[in-house]
Amino acid sequence: MDSLAFELGLIFLLIVLNAFFAAAEIALVSINRARLQILVDSGDRRARLVEKLSNDSTRFLATIQVGVTFAGFFTSAAAAVQLSAPLARTLVARVGPWGENLAFFVVTIAVSLISLVLGELVPKRAALVAAEPVALAVAYPIDLLARLSAPLIQFLSWLTDLIVRLLGFRKLPSEAGITLAEIKSTIDLAEESGTVGEQERRMIYGAVQLNARPVRTLMVPRVQLVSIAAEASVQEARAAVAHSGHTRLPVFNETIDSIIGVLHAKDLLALNPQQEASLQVREIARPVQFVPDTKPAGSLLREMQQQRTHLVVVVDEYGGTAGVVTLEDLLEEIVGEIRDEYDAEEELEYEKLADGSGIFLALSSIATVNNVLDVELPRDTALTLRGLMEMAIERAPKEGERVEVEGFELELLPDGQRIAVRTLPEVEDEDA
Repeated sequence: MDSLAFELGLIFLLIVLNAFFAAAEIALVSINRARLQILVDSGDRRARLVEKLSNDSTRFLATIQVGVTFAGFFTSAAAAVQLSAPLARTLVARVGPWGENLAFFVVTIAVSLISLVLGELVPKRAALVAAEPVALAVAYPIDLLARLSAPLIQFLSWLTDLIVRLLGFRKLPSEAGITLAEIKSTIDLAEESGTVGEQERRMIYGAVQLNARPVRTLMVPRVQLVSIAAEASVQEARAAVAHSGHTRLPVFNETIDSIIGVLHAKDLLALNPQQEASLQVREIARPVQFVPDTKPAGSLLREMQQQRTHLVVVVDEYGGTAGVVTLEDLLEEIVGEIRDEYDAEEELEYEKLADGSGIFLALSSIATVNNVLDVELPRDTALTLRGLMEMAIERAPKEGERVEVEGFELELLPDGQRIAVRTLPEVEDEDA
């Protein structure tokens, strides 16, 4: 009886050991990295050890796998040898020679079921729910076991790599960069779970995509620029500011391709009335920054923040003026359209319809359309909706004409000033 109790206790301890390794694996893999970083920054030693283990996943996963394998092996061996014998004697007396095989089968099924539930499923479920405390609790034991079993782990890793190479596979890089698609997928999952809202998702989308956008896709093109000549008088400058509603105007010398600075409306207000008659705009214009049209928008945003600049001039590959970009243009890529009390009095740039389509001014930027409708119209060939239609058909569109562009339908409405944007239904594959 004492021998049976010892054997049952040994099997129980082996199942507990298996449960420990199973829980450790799930906890170390699923722990929240942001929360872990907070604990590391606060000086938590266990958190630092968890971070170390997580950064070397091959090491701790190999240690855990070895532990699980040995625990499972010895559990099965102990059960098969120690527990089946007493049961076999009972069954042989009742069913004859088949009793020994039947006893082995019953013991194997029973121990496997108990080991699966108590040694795998329950600890993994618990570790998934409480990943942080479990990971912190197992950090030191797993690290110690990893150190003790290092020679065995290194041999097994070498053997694994050898077999993988013989099978024709190649080892993956240890550091795989996360892609933009993976970031978007994570954000979508966060929205579905209720962690972030729709507006937050759009803002995160805009922020992560900003560095992939060249400034030419966000700028105000030269044909829409409101600028002022360098030789203009202060009175003319005041009139231009009042008429345009802009607080900053590019200042050009003779042609728009020769911008020499930027005029600030507040500088006009600070002028001495006695000086106004003799001053020209060139004398009060401030220096302006020039950037190539290929510059990433995210990089430009950081520069403008650091330099406290609100307007830059965008130049093309020939050095001519392509347009201007304001800080507001860059921020709108993240937060959406920014309108003030004066914008509200103007004609609305767009109207979003209940079916998910929208009606926009023909000169609306493609960036605005994408933000409003949460779509991905191509922005590499044109800046505005009208430009996109012209590039697609290689001529000026006619009123009422419809054009299909990469899964979207663009229609120039009868007034010639607005374009309807609709998402085309996906065509099912007939071969599917």
